[in-house]
Amino acid sequence: MTVTLLAQFVNQSFINVETYRKNGVAVKTPVWFYQDGENFYIRTGPESGKVKRIRHNASVQIAPSRMNGALLGSWIAGKAHLITNKAEDDRINRLFSKKYGIQKALFDAAGKLSGRSLIAVTIVVQPELQPTSQS
Repeated sequence: MTVTLLAQFVNQSFINVETYRKNGVAVKTPVWFYQDGENFYIRTGPESGKVKRIRHNASVQIAPSRMNGALLGSWIAGKAHLITNKAEDDRINRLFSKKYGIQKALFDAAGKLSGRSLIAVTIVVQPELQPTSQS
């Protein structure tokens, strides 16, 4: 079953990550990701809602999705935490550049031109690899 759960992410560009507010309300967000073995990496702004929610509650769910968040597979429960090692963060950023190529380069350039900070943090999601019910 583990192979099937992980296989659903192969050749996908987006995952829907579900994080939880302090009051328990789930928030689903489609994001780019990089999969390395059983770990999934997400890059986002350090002040994003995802980061704030994960700092409060490390429990998450992920599922492959379209850019609009429409699910393409089953939810997998997991635990998320921020990468604090700069070398590891830089390595993951390079892997995102390799995976998303010109899309990431254009996204970074647009952010720079608009004056948005290019500072990002990396979140790693370690799945529990048991299917969960649809939320």
